[in-house]
Amino acid sequence: MISGKDNNRLLQLLPIPPDVTKRLDALILAGEAAGARPGRVGLGDGWWARRSPIGGTVLFDHETAPRRWAQFDRNGTLHAVLRWQRPSSLQSGTLAGDVPLQELAWARVRVPGGGWLEIEPGSASHPIWGRSDRLIDAESGKTLARLAAQDYGRLSWIPPVDHPAAIPAGGGEAVINLLAALMADQGRESVKYRGPYPTHQLFDALCRSFTPTEIDRDARERFCNGELSQAWAGEMEPSPVRWAPRPWEPLTPAPGVEVRLRAGDCVEIDTVWVGRVPFRRAERHEGRLPCGERVWIAPSPGKAAATRYHAGLVMLGEPYKNFLTLDGGGNIIEDRRPTGRRVVSGPPLTSVWHDLVFAWSALHSTPPLASSVMALRGSVPLRWAALPLRLAHDNGNELLVNSGLANQYRRLLPGHERAKLGLLLISDVLQGLASLIRARARMALERRRPVPRPEALTREARRALTEAGERVAKAAPLVLRAVAAGEAVVAGEAVAAGEA
Repeated sequence: MISGKDNNRLLQLLPIPPDVTKRLDALILAGEAAGARPGRVGLGDGWWARRSPIGGTVLFDHETAPRRWAQFDRNGTLHAVLRWQRPSSLQSGTLAGDVPLQELAWARVRVPGGGWLEIEPGSASHPIWGRSDRLIDAESGKTLARLAAQDYGRLSWIPPVDHPAAIPAGGGEAVINLLAALMADQGRESVKYRGPYPTHQLFDALCRSFTPTEIDRDARERFCNGELSQAWAGEMEPSPVRWAPRPWEPLTPAPGVEVRLRAGDCVEIDTVWVGRVPFRRAERHEGRLPCGERVWIAPSPGKAAATRYHAGLVMLGEPYKNFLTLDGGGNIIEDRRPTGRRVVSGPPLTSVWHDLVFAWSALHSTPPLASSVMALRGSVPLRWAALPLRLAHDNGNELLVNSGLANQYRRLLPGHERAKLGLLLISDVLQGLASLIRARARMALERRRPVPRPEALTREARRALTEAGERVAKAAPLVLRAVAAGEAVVAGEAVAAGEA
């Protein structure tokens, strides 16, 4: 049934007749039973609900122009609520009652780890795209970001957001998914992003709620081409990549856990959020899993065995810790989440590690970003730490990398070639820290005033990339020898001693 005081409080803000609420509650309660059928269910008074194959329920009204009002998972947890109103330009009169509620008054989406993000249409302005919708922290009322104003009753493009880093983790993806769901409701086959921020992070976020309409190996490159110059120029040109809506469905199987699923030929688990840490689905490539916070399919003892998923940390190509085991429907089978979230700091990474990490991050950045990455090299400390849930973390003062890498190195060393295993450890450190470094560098670059001219950026990039290449060539052999000699293992033991 509909669960939680928060749910009831939000639903009371909608003009749902009491009898409809009772029928909706009964429908959701029935959905918890095995064998509940997906499809459309009438609730009376022009209201109806659509139950998905996964078991979630979406509330709609109106027959000719249906609008979604609320989305529940199969356990009755509310994940999105929308309040529609008649167009503000419509004068009151005898025909008002016949006009569909097609203008969005406000909407809220649940944020992983707790809280709500509110969309307030047309309440702000932006120097690049003008009229804007505000994204607000629903509890504090603080404006976090602005997106280009949308006609939510007739969505036709994906809007830009000006400060995505200010949005709580997972909140931006929840907003994108709501847009994708509304577009699917409205029968949109494909749309384009239109805005000045075609970043790699946005591409990844869009891929979770949309899919490119053409099989295109170069879709990422075409989408992100010229991302920084486009941002400074404030260009609102549409991206060349077309996206088809493919929204995921949320499920909260336990407090502090959100599973994002997608129905197709079979149910797929896309992401598992543990608090505000996302564990992304991953597949083995050349026998190895990608490092980081991951969801992977457990090896099955036979073809008839039910699918099992693990959410945990992957290091050196193999699982390191499993925090959750789930069945194919997203239900928790085993919960091993750490009870404490305390970070235990260890020794800093040595100067050669420091040189390698920043230089490698610069070489794997866009040219304009490379100089900003190298500029951070002397001001951002790097440290080993015992991190409960993450491979790497930015605590605001320094960047931390999980000392469990050393434990995994030591565990896998028997039966493995020391040099190859050392390269995997180095690769995981670089990949874990590089995204955090690039995020800092991007923010620093966007704050630069006056805005650098393209020719100046080109000169800076060339110098930075030349320096980065020289530093990688010098530092990489030294780091590999240090790892082979056990330097990383010693660091891991130092952290373990502090943790004890």
